[in-house]
Amino acid sequence: MEQWQSFFVAQAGASAALAGRLFVAVSINLTWILDLDRKEHSRLADRAGGALITLIGILIASSLLLVPTSSTTIPGLGLLAIGLINAIYQIVNQVRRWHTIEKQYRMRGAVLGIVGVLASAFIAVAGISILLVGFGGIAWLAVGVFLSYLFAVEETWVLLVEINR
Repeated sequence: MEQWQSFFVAQAGASAALAGRLFVAVSINLTWILDLDRKEHSRLADRAGGALITLIGILIASSLLLVPTSSTTIPGLGLLAIGLINAIYQIVNQVRRWHTIEKQYRMRGAVLGIVGVLASAFIAVAGISILLVGFGGIAWLAVGVFLSYLFAVEETWVLLVEINR
Protein backbone atom coordinates (compact mmCIF):
# COMPACT_ATOMS: atom_id res chain seq x y z
CA MET A 1 0.00 0.00 0.00
CA GLU A 2 2.95 2.32 0.59
CA GLN A 3 3.73 2.43 -3.13
CA TRP A 4 0.30 4.05 -3.68
CA GLN A 5 0.75 6.81 -1.11
CA SER A 6 2.14 9.43 -3.51
CA PHE A 7 -0.62 8.57 -6.00
CA PHE A 8 -3.29 9.31 -3.39
CA VAL A 9 -1.57 12.51 -2.28
CA ALA A 10 -1.51 13.67 -5.91
CA GLN A 11 -5.17 12.72 -6.44
CA ALA A 12 -6.31 14.51 -3.29
CA GLY A 13 -4.58 17.68 -4.48
CA ALA A 14 -5.73 17.36 -8.08
CA SER A 15 -9.36 16.72 -7.19
CA ALA A 16 -9.39 19.66 -4.77
CA ALA A 17 -7.87 21.93 -7.43
CA LEU A 18 -10.40 20.80 -10.04
CA ALA A 19 -13.24 21.30 -7.56
CA GLY A 20 -11.96 24.85 -7.09
CA ARG A 21 -12.02 25.34 -10.86
CA LEU A 22 -15.60 24.10 -10.87
CA PHE A 23 -16.56 26.63 -8.19
CA VAL A 24 -14.98 29.39 -10.28
CA ALA A 25 -16.93 28.23 -13.36
CA VAL A 26 -20.19 28.20 -11.43
CA SER A 27 -19.60 31.57 -9.80
CA ILE A 28 -18.67 33.23 -13.11
CA ASN A 29 -21.75 31.87 -14.88
CA LEU A 30 -24.18 31.60 -11.97
CA THR A 31 -26.84 33.72 -13.66
CA TRP A 32 -26.85 31.43 -16.72
CA ILE A 33 -26.74 28.26 -14.67
CA LEU A 34 -29.70 29.25 -12.53
CA ASP A 35 -31.78 30.71 -15.40
CA LEU A 36 -34.51 28.10 -15.53
CA ASP A 37 -36.43 29.98 -18.25
CA ARG A 38 -33.97 28.79 -20.88
CA LYS A 39 -34.60 25.17 -21.79
CA GLU A 40 -30.98 24.56 -22.81
CA HIS A 41 -29.77 25.76 -19.41
CA SER A 42 -32.37 23.98 -17.27
CA ARG A 43 -29.99 21.20 -16.19
CA LEU A 44 -26.72 23.11 -15.86
CA ALA A 45 -26.94 23.02 -12.07
CA ASP A 46 -27.22 19.23 -12.34
CA ARG A 47 -24.03 19.18 -14.43
CA ALA A 48 -22.25 21.17 -11.75
CA GLY A 49 -23.56 18.83 -9.07
CA GLY A 50 -22.44 15.75 -10.99
CA ALA A 51 -18.94 17.09 -11.46
CA LEU A 52 -18.72 18.22 -7.84
CA ILE A 53 -19.84 14.92 -6.33
CA THR A 54 -17.35 13.12 -8.59
CA LEU A 55 -14.43 15.31 -7.54
CA ILE A 56 -15.34 15.29 -3.86
CA GLY A 57 -15.63 11.50 -4.08
CA ILE A 58 -12.04 11.29 -5.34
CA LEU A 59 -10.90 13.68 -2.62
CA ILE A 60 -12.57 11.62 0.12
CA ALA A 61 -11.39 8.30 -1.33
CA SER A 62 -7.80 9.52 -1.63
CA SER A 63 -7.86 10.98 1.87
CA LEU A 64 -9.36 7.78 3.27
CA LEU A 65 -6.59 5.70 1.73
CA LEU A 66 -3.92 7.98 3.17
CA VAL A 67 -5.02 7.11 6.71
CA PRO A 68 -2.58 4.47 8.01
CA THR A 69 -4.36 1.17 8.62
CA SER A 70 -3.71 -2.50 8.21
CA SER A 71 -7.41 -3.25 8.01
CA THR A 72 -9.13 -3.45 4.64
CA THR A 73 -12.65 -3.09 6.05
CA ILE A 74 -12.89 0.69 6.40
CA PRO A 75 -11.16 1.55 3.10
CA GLY A 76 -13.12 -1.14 1.25
CA LEU A 77 -16.49 -0.08 2.65
CA GLY A 78 -15.60 3.59 2.16
CA LEU A 79 -14.78 3.11 -1.53
CA LEU A 80 -17.85 0.95 -2.05
CA ALA A 81 -20.06 3.63 -0.48
CA ILE A 82 -18.43 6.45 -2.48
CA GLY A 83 -18.80 4.50 -5.72
CA LEU A 84 -22.43 3.53 -5.10
CA ILE A 85 -23.54 6.99 -3.99
CA ASN A 86 -21.82 8.57 -6.97
CA ALA A 87 -23.22 5.99 -9.41
CA ILE A 88 -26.79 6.45 -8.16
CA TYR A 89 -26.44 10.23 -8.38
CA GLN A 90 -24.99 10.03 -11.91
CA ILE A 91 -27.72 7.68 -13.17
CA VAL A 92 -30.53 9.82 -11.75
CA ASN A 93 -28.84 12.96 -13.06
CA GLN A 94 -28.37 11.56 -16.57
CA VAL A 95 -31.96 10.31 -16.79
CA ARG A 96 -33.26 13.74 -15.73
CA ARG A 97 -31.04 15.51 -18.27
CA TRP A 98 -31.79 13.22 -21.20
CA HIS A 99 -35.08 14.93 -22.10
CA THR A 100 -33.56 18.41 -22.11
CA ILE A 101 -30.59 17.59 -24.34
CA GLU A 102 -31.02 18.73 -27.93
CA LYS A 103 -31.03 15.79 -30.35
CA GLN A 104 -27.69 16.66 -31.96
CA TYR A 105 -26.00 16.52 -28.52
CA ARG A 106 -27.66 13.37 -27.18
CA MET A 107 -24.91 10.98 -28.26
CA ARG A 108 -22.26 13.15 -26.62
CA GLY A 109 -24.43 13.41 -23.51
CA ALA A 110 -24.94 9.65 -23.44
CA VAL A 111 -21.22 8.94 -23.78
CA LEU A 112 -20.41 11.45 -21.05
CA GLY A 113 -23.08 9.93 -18.81
CA ILE A 114 -21.68 6.45 -19.35
CA VAL A 115 -18.18 7.68 -18.47
CA GLY A 116 -19.53 9.20 -15.23
CA VAL A 117 -21.33 6.00 -14.25
CA LEU A 118 -18.35 3.80 -15.21
CA ALA A 119 -16.02 5.96 -13.13
CA SER A 120 -18.27 5.42 -10.13
CA ALA A 121 -18.56 1.71 -10.85
CA PHE A 122 -14.76 1.29 -10.91
CA ILE A 123 -14.51 3.02 -7.53
CA ALA A 124 -17.15 0.64 -6.12
CA VAL A 125 -15.32 -2.33 -7.69
CA ALA A 126 -12.12 -1.16 -6.00
CA GLY A 127 -13.95 -1.20 -2.67
CA ILE A 128 -15.30 -4.70 -3.26
CA SER A 129 -11.90 -5.89 -4.44
CA ILE A 130 -10.19 -4.50 -1.35
CA LEU A 131 -12.76 -6.22 0.87
CA LEU A 132 -12.30 -9.56 -0.91
CA VAL A 133 -8.59 -9.72 -1.79
CA GLY A 134 -6.96 -6.91 0.15
CA PHE A 135 -5.10 -3.88 -1.08
CA GLY A 136 -4.00 -5.71 -4.22
CA GLY A 137 -7.33 -4.62 -5.73
CA ILE A 138 -6.52 -0.93 -5.41
CA ALA A 139 -5.63 -0.60 -9.12
CA TRP A 140 -9.35 -0.52 -9.94
CA LEU A 141 -9.47 2.82 -8.15
CA ALA A 142 -6.89 4.32 -10.50
CA VAL A 143 -9.16 3.55 -13.46
CA GLY A 144 -12.11 5.12 -11.62
CA VAL A 145 -10.07 8.21 -10.79
CA PHE A 146 -8.96 8.76 -14.38
CA LEU A 147 -12.50 8.29 -15.75
CA SER A 148 -13.79 10.64 -13.04
CA TYR A 149 -11.38 13.32 -14.19
CA LEU A 150 -12.49 12.93 -17.81
CA PHE A 151 -16.10 13.29 -16.73
CA ALA A 152 -15.58 16.20 -14.34
CA VAL A 153 -13.29 18.17 -16.65
CA GLU A 154 -15.79 17.89 -19.52
CA GLU A 155 -18.65 19.04 -17.29
CA THR A 156 -16.57 21.90 -15.92
CA TRP A 157 -15.54 22.90 -19.45
CA VAL A 158 -19.19 23.18 -20.44
CA LEU A 159 -19.95 25.30 -17.38
CA LEU A 160 -16.93 27.55 -17.89
CA VAL A 161 -16.63 27.91 -21.69
CA GLU A 162 -19.36 26.24 -23.70
CA ILE A 163 -22.12 27.97 -21.77
CA ASN A 164 -21.04 31.29 -23.33
CA ARG A 165 -21.15 30.11 -26.96
